[in-house]
Amino acid sequence: MAGLIESEGNFVIPKTDTNNTPTVAVSFHINDLNFAKFLIDKLGYGSIQMVYLSLKAFKLVIRTKEGILDIISLLNGNIRTLNINKKKITFFKRLYK
Repeated sequence: MAGLIESEGNFVIPKTDTNNTPTVAVSFHINDLNFAKFLIDKLGYGSIQMVYLSLKAFKLVIRTKEGILDIISLLNGNIRTLNINKKKITFFKRLYK
């Protein structure tokens, strides 16, 4: 999971004065739709969101508090890229304490 998020995913941290929710999203090619559905079934959360400007891409989106905390637990210690991702994970942990 960490590899998917590091290569094609992102953490969305909304500004505090908006109604937007924190989100974890991973982009996929449409050929990987069955794999994304498999992940959603195994994880027990998440949804598919089509990318508006492309008929060949979609995102697996996680917005629930429980889902985000579970993803953080799965990623803990497995992020290999820049500290920015680690800082975002730390932010999510503090947000949901």
